[in-house]
Amino acid sequence: MSWERAVLIGLLVFLAGCHYVLAWYSLQDLTRRTAVRGGNRTFWGLFILIVPLAGALVYGMYGPQGFLSRDRPPRATIASLEESDFEDHLRTGPR
Repeated sequence: MSWERAVLIGLLVFLAGCHYVLAWYSLQDLTRRTAVRGGNRTFWGLFILIVPLAGALVYGMYGPQGFLSRDRPPRATIASLEESDFEDHLRTGPR
C-alpha cells in the first residue's frame, strides 16, 4: 500500500468519525429542544442523517430557535446580618 492510499484512508476514517460525532450531538440537541426553525423536527433529523457533515453544521447554524435553559443550582441564601456581627468582626479582626 502506498503512502497516498494510507493518507486517503486515514482522511476518510477521520471524516466519517466527524460525521458520526456531529450527527450524534446534533440529534441529541434536536430531541431536547421544544422548538426549531421551520417547526419540523423530523425534517431536521433526516437532514442531519442524510447530508454528511454539512447537515449537522447547517442545523447548528440555522436550526435552533434559542438557547437551552440550563439547570442552575439554587442561590445560596444570604443570612441576615445584624449590627452585632459587625461589632464582633471589628473587635476580633477577620476570621
